Amino acid sequence: MESCVFFHSTVKEVFIVSGLKTTDVFVGEWAVFSCQLSGRAPGKVQWWLDGTLLENCPSAEIGEGEGHVHTLTLKNLATDDSGTVTFKAGSLTSAAKLLVKDWKVNIVKGLEDRVAAVGEKVEFSAQLEEVIPAAEVAWYANGVELKPGDLWTMRADGSVYHLVLKQVPLMPQQEITFAARDALSLAKLTIITVPDPPEDPEVLSKTEVSVTLSWFTPLYDGGSPILGYRVEMRLVDSALWLPCHSEPVCNTEYLVGNLTSGSGYRFRVAAINRAGTGEPVELPLTVQLDAAKQTIDSQDTKQEKALEQPNLPSEAAEDADLHELWEASTKKRRMSREPTLDSITEQPEEDEKAQTVVSKTSESKQAISVEEEIVSGGSTLVSYLKKSSNTAVAETSETETLSTEKFFAHFQVAEQKNRAAD
Repeated sequence: MESCVFFHSTVKEVFIVSGLKTTDVFVGEWAVFSCQLSGRAPGKVQWWLDGTLLENCPSAEIGEGEGHVHTLTLKNLATDDSGTVTFKAGSLTSAAKLLVKDWKVNIVKGLEDRVAAVGEKVEFSAQLEEVIPAAEVAWYANGVELKPGDLWTMRADGSVYHLVLKQVPLMPQQEITFAARDALSLAKLTIITVPDPPEDPEVLSKTEVSVTLSWFTPLYDGGSPILGYRVEMRLVDSALWLPCHSEPVCNTEYLVGNLTSGSGYRFRVAAINRAGTGEPVELPLTVQLDAAKQTIDSQDTKQEKALEQPNLPSEAAEDADLHELWEASTKKRRMSREPTLDSITEQPEEDEKAQTVVSKTSESKQAISVEEEIVSGGSTLVSYLKKSSNTAVAETSETETLSTEKFFAHFQVAEQKNRAAD
């Protein structure tokens, strides 16, 4: 009896252990795709790119490694090489995307220089023509790459990328660089601080109610131009400093007015720039103002002022004959003082005394009359001159009448003496 032996073999099914993965590369770079099978490929291995069968060539290399790993290496890629890569082995298939990116990117708006004071917040921004991953963007300060932390933060709003300095420390000028692929943009960050105190303040001059101050510009402006100066003052017995002006002083000299005479003051000056107001410098000495002068008239001075010619009323200037009346009045007063007929004849001393008394009496009357006019305040210059003229005429007439009477009396006495002699 013959026996039969049957052999039964079982073939294991091959499957894909690790398929293709999407790959992004830049222009000119290489891309490597790999697919691992669980065993020997069940059929011929093929690699496709968007429907094009790939073969070994200088730009494409096909291989198989240990562990049934099949590879495709694409070299010196261009943007038009982007597509779908497919691996086929019998009924097995695996596919993935290939994205070839252009390394060049254009900057629509670059960084701008910034000036910031210590303690301020400052921000830099750059805009690209397209959105790129944040991993492809880098920021640098003086050549050192910046990382997010307590001082710096980064963020992206679409194609706009921001660098924020939370609080500016006191540090040297920084050169900020934005790098996105092959694109670069640079800007300067200038740190400023308040200026030093002004130099050599002094008092140029003073009056009873004002003081003129002067000073020199600070040795260091804090990295920013001086915008002006702040001048303050206080009384010697006060601790309160008060500003001497509402707007910054643009010069290195300032007149402080409306002060109290006889008082003592302290002054100080500070420089101002974009960062703020610096430390003030105080004038070393107290400025003591002189007391106001008081004029005390003596009794003699008051009497002299009372005897002065009265002020002429202003409305007198409107009279057309002002000058003529003044000349006439002056002439008649001069004539009243000329010698008369009786003054050249021999007269007794009593007559001369009488004439002197009459003259003084007339002058007294005239002075009293003028003074009454001044007190009343109702006369004009013209009326004053007319009255002065009339007074002079009356005085002259009175003198001439007295002289004539004495002249005839003299001849009557002489005639009587002649008759007695006969």
